[in-house]
Amino acid sequence: MRVQPNRHIVIDVDIDP
Repeated sequence: MRVQPNRHIVIDVDIDP
């Protein structure tokens, strides 16, 4: 999980379709 300085939380997850 990466927390951006612009108060935006980006969660990287592997999603299998």
